[in-house]
Amino acid sequence: MQQAEPRMLENLIERCEEQIAEAIFGSNAIENVGGSLRIAYRICRRSFAGGLPDIEKIDERDEEYAEELAMLTATERQTDHLSIIRSRREIVQHAITMKYIIDMLILKHLPLDEEMILETHKLLMQYSDHEEGSGSYRSSDEAASHGLRL
Repeated sequence: MQQAEPRMLENLIERCEEQIAEAIFGSNAIENVGGSLRIAYRICRRSFAGGLPDIEKIDERDEEYAEELAMLTATERQTDHLSIIRSRREIVQHAITMKYIIDMLILKHLPLDEEMILETHKLLMQYSDHEEGSGSYRSSDEAASHGLRL
């Protein structure tokens, strides 16, 4: 049974990573940002492993590039180099944020507190148009835009 336990743990971790990637994909889809589910899986796995994928390195001959362009087209977004980078950033910032939450709440058994919530927001807003106000309270009303850039 002991030999089966490491494999069971690996399967559990892999399944959790898949579920988190699917949640990130779904969250991004609500806002009409991010990339395809397959790309979300790949970027999330690298982010969860502790490395940051090189999201700005884009080979226009790669099939993944074509997949990303197709996703942007299907969701009626701009289909340029910068739009692909933005899509990848949306996935990365969500993955980094989820890794932080899991590390703090589950692995380190820390209680959820205001500081952790603000840090979570700061991580989530990295690379966004709203990064300047990240990790702090707003003084104005905000709401989800569902992909509309108001």
